[in-house]
Amino acid sequence: MSLRMFCLLVGTLAALLSLEQPSCWAEAADRAVAPHPLDPLSKEELAATVAVLKTAGKVAESTRFVLIHLHEPPKAKVLAYRPGHVLPRQAFAVLYDWASNTTSEAIVDLDGKKLVSWKNVPKAQPGALPDDDHRKAADIVRADPRWREAMTKRGIKEIEKVVLSGCPIGPYAPACTAGRRLAFLAMFAREYGPIEDLIVLVDLTAQKIVKLQDKGVSAWRRKHGAFPPLDERDHGTGPEGPPSQPPPKGARYQVHGNEVHWGHWRFRFALHPRVGLVLYTVGYEDEGAVRPLLYRANLSEMVVPYGDPNWVILCPFDAGEYGMGVYAKTPLNYGVDAPKDAAYFRAWLHDHKGTPLEVPRAIALYERDGGVLWRHGRNARRARQLVLSSFARIDEYDYGFNWIFHEDGVLEMEVLLTGRMNVKLVERKEDAEGHEKQASFGHLVGPHLEAPNHQHFFNFRLDLDVDGAERNSVMELNTKKLPTGPDNQYGNAFVMEETPLRRELEARRRMRGATNRTWKVVNTCVSNSLGQPTGYMLVPGENSIPHAAKESFLRRHAAFVNYHLWVTPYQPEEEYAAGAYVNGSPPGEGLPKWTSANRGIEDTDVVLWYTLGVTHVPRPEEWPLMPVHRAGFKLVPAGFFPRNPAYSQP
Repeated sequence: MSLRMFCLLVGTLAALLSLEQPSCWAEAADRAVAPHPLDPLSKEELAATVAVLKTAGKVAESTRFVLIHLHEPPKAKVLAYRPGHVLPRQAFAVLYDWASNTTSEAIVDLDGKKLVSWKNVPKAQPGALPDDDHRKAADIVRADPRWREAMTKRGIKEIEKVVLSGCPIGPYAPACTAGRRLAFLAMFAREYGPIEDLIVLVDLTAQKIVKLQDKGVSAWRRKHGAFPPLDERDHGTGPEGPPSQPPPKGARYQVHGNEVHWGHWRFRFALHPRVGLVLYTVGYEDEGAVRPLLYRANLSEMVVPYGDPNWVILCPFDAGEYGMGVYAKTPLNYGVDAPKDAAYFRAWLHDHKGTPLEVPRAIALYERDGGVLWRHGRNARRARQLVLSSFARIDEYDYGFNWIFHEDGVLEMEVLLTGRMNVKLVERKEDAEGHEKQASFGHLVGPHLEAPNHQHFFNFRLDLDVDGAERNSVMELNTKKLPTGPDNQYGNAFVMEETPLRRELEARRRMRGATNRTWKVVNTCVSNSLGQPTGYMLVPGENSIPHAAKESFLRRHAAFVNYHLWVTPYQPEEEYAAGAYVNGSPPGEGLPKWTSANRGIEDTDVVLWYTLGVTHVPRPEEWPLMPVHRAGFKLVPAGFFPRNPAYSQP
């Protein structure tokens, strides 16, 4: 018997046995077996992390837990891991102490219940602490007579009912406040609407207002500034669902803890408090062996700059300042965000005291129809797709992230943008004639309601391991027409040029539609049966460029928006495109700083960082709630297979 046939028989037997065994869905059953090194922290492990830090004297009454998540083992050890092996379980935590204005990082050994490392991070401000930031900022502002006078001037009578929300200031902090924790106040009054004509900046460390700029109130706003009533419903329209739910009977995919098998695909998943949905160890089973494609893939950072000069401070870093996973704590709407027969997974996060919090239906997994897979006359086949999905609501926006597995070897990321646009009150009730000749920072979506133009920039960190972690290189592909001549007599010839990207600086690349530009990661020591190096292409979808000036705060602090592609050699500590700490950090952190070393990126373990931009020019049809807007990219096999892998599948 050949080795290939033996592997196939073993795989088939394992699948049959798994169907006959009791379901391993229950959390208790999953945890009865030693966790996989990449499994997210359990409820018990979160509690143990906090207990160790308290025992070590690192937690005071003024301490807040910003992040607690798995401290992943070294990549080489994870790749060498086999069932039965044991790798140390560790937790990583970011803590903030209000009393000393100190940010600290800790690593906890969960097996030995001890503190492995502790360090303070000078001048760093961690992400938002919604309960604390909002409450402290609101208390400081409400006690200030200047603010109360500004409310009275606007005709706001029920001052105590004004909604005050402290928003991270991000890169816009004045130089004189370096190292302090700041918050910009977003304010809303029912009889006035958003109070964007009053700018209030609060120093939460010194507990005082450092800037209060009143731009004045127009006569129109004072008289007609009432905000129209909105539909305040914020609950699912479908039936209530269970906190978790196993795959339906007869499903073509199998789930073992956080590992999924579907057709030829194999992968793991988790919900990370900062970046949200994470894919791990994605591979494709081919002739009895699982060929690696990705070690880790996830959102790295996201920023939303507004194009209205009066809203320049409103530029949230939704991952680094808020936490895409933290704001996924609202359960998926059962039967709406995903089908009722989807598999739903709970996740465990924590509050700012470190208490574990259960998030019901945090992630969904389901199959769906994928249209025509291939067709030739009456010989055709319909496609199925497997979707791994999560949603997060941050402010008024709702963001969905779908990793979509295709039967032809394509892996797709689909970003969904929906929710409610931020709007402001304006004097005009309708757009005047000749509007096309006027500079417009936004568009009417209702009488006296203008939604400002804005952009969404997502940066994805893609740790590709095409047929292995080593010996990967990146090629840029551009089509090029040939000049008419002896070799192109009829002027119709064009070629595809492949250019190797050898170092980090030359791998800072922008899209180019005129040449159909894409990028391919190839394994230089593995070839298919046609003699081609095995590879996967990053194929962009919708994208945009930043409209902010190059010298702007945005372009200097969220510099990942300057290029659509960045490439770095793998370094485990390089996780976030704008740096580990966005608030109060100097410009140029993250990708600009790392790539300035101009390290080599040939024949090594490479990481691709892809920036996806969506420019949103609002339409009235997007009010009061936006239809879903879809954007994304694909990872497409290019020489990874010698033929269509879906053609021979059953």
